[in-house]
Amino acid sequence: MGSTLPHGVSFSRALAPPDWPGRIRATLRREPRVVALMSTRDAQSARPLFDMAEYPWWNQAMPILLSAPASPPPDIDRPLFFDLLRDPRGAQWPDHCGRLAPIGVLAVPRSGVDGDLCGLFTPSHRERAPFLAALEHEARDAGLGWASLDFAAFMEHL
Repeated sequence: MGSTLPHGVSFSRALAPPDWPGRIRATLRREPRVVALMSTRDAQSARPLFDMAEYPWWNQAMPILLSAPASPPPDIDRPLFFDLLRDPRGAQWPDHCGRLAPIGVLAVPRSGVDGDLCGLFTPSHRERAPFLAALEHEARDAGLGWASLDFAAFMEHL
């Protein structure tokens, strides 16, 4: 992708099949032909994403990839993007996280089916601690419940 995003700037790109056979496969799999991706460091740009009727957060219809602020947007490819969407219960998420780390993804928040809880998948414990601390702080400030669960316990709470 190249350069980093200055604070407050958003970047969008389209993720489309590269050729006609890819378009045919996408149609047979009932995938959208083009997927819009957005990268931003601006909370005001990201906030409306959680209320999009087309890709509801609560229905696990939107992967969110978190990377370091000074990093370029993650260069995710179409197969990995749809692998994330096709695994709604998260059975393969630990494996997916291993594929995401090389493209600069530090964490992937994942909504529970109704949006009342959120899983956070990270490639390692080192990346997890700062995200959990920030999430706990924000949840408590907002008066929301907070619990930190491992993968197995999270799966039980879905």
